[in-house]
Amino acid sequence: MKGIVVDIKEGMASLLTENGEIRGIKDRTYRIGEEVILRERPRIRLGLLRWGAGVAAAFVLFVTGAFAYTTPDAYISVDVNPSVEIAINIFDRVVDVKAVNDDGVELLSSISLKHMAIEKAMQQLTDKLIEGNYITNDENGGVIITTSGENQAKAEKLAIRLEASVRECIDEEGKTAAVEAEAVGLERVKEAEKLGVTPGKLNLVEKLVKSSPDPEDIVIEEWLDKPVKDINKLIKENKKALKEQEKADRKDKDKEQDDEEDAIDKDDGDQPKGVKSGKGKDPGETPDWNNSNKEKEKKEVKEKNEEKENESGKGNGEKNKQNN
Repeated sequence: MKGIVVDIKEGMASLLTENGEIRGIKDRTYRIGEEVILRERPRIRLGLLRWGAGVAAAFVLFVTGAFAYTTPDAYISVDVNPSVEIAINIFDRVVDVKAVNDDGVELLSSISLKHMAIEKAMQQLTDKLIEGNYITNDENGGVIITTSGENQAKAEKLAIRLEASVRECIDEEGKTAAVEAEAVGLERVKEAEKLGVTPGKLNLVEKLVKSSPDPEDIVIEEWLDKPVKDINKLIKENKKALKEQEKADRKDKDKEQDDEEDAIDKDDGDQPKGVKSGKGKDPGETPDWNNSNKEKEKKEVKEKNEEKENESGKGNGEKNKQNN
């Protein structure tokens, strides 16, 4: 009977057998994915027909199991400056790894990730990135992780797991690089493949375009080849410039409002007491303060004359009484 090694732990190897069972055997320096021939256990001889049917079923199960092991079920991209893509099967084992740029080729030349559990593979990859000074304490540095697959919910959970795994590894080494992970759709993956980049790098450059005050000046093809830290740096600069511009705009607006209020207060101060400004009137009308003053003076003179006449009338009346 044959089996495929799917896991190795504490001196024991787990095999997926021809009949679809998982069997444990002593590890003899096996490798994940290696085909192993198992000793047949003693069994009661069966009829030829039943034996033939059993062999056929076992063969189908074995082929099905092997196909499941080697078939990619989800994809992970990792970007720092080296960019790599990893394919994993339904057992979360790495079945394929490829470089997306020249730095990725150099990185993968010194590390083997195939057949590893994905969390362990990501930790090994992170250690190599730190060792190669791709991950440092640069405030603009970071690791971008994207996950994708037919099952979007599974891809989202995978992103959370891998972000935590890489974050833990970076913290243990005393580095401060940011780690971002997100799940993307397969259409996004295809779009990135056409440009020769990972979906994570494509997403980051699109964030750069959105942050720029002059998006048309960003040449996307050029920035897709730049390291994550360079893209992050410009995004931060753009966001800072935007905040400063918004602050300056608010200050100018407040000053304009204060100037308008000061002008209104000045107009009110120049008007005679008891006379309000022309608010609410026809904007074309201008209050004639001079005419108002003249009318007021005329009224005061008239009132004084009337008072004198009244006093004069009283005096004449008293003289007439005395004469009589």
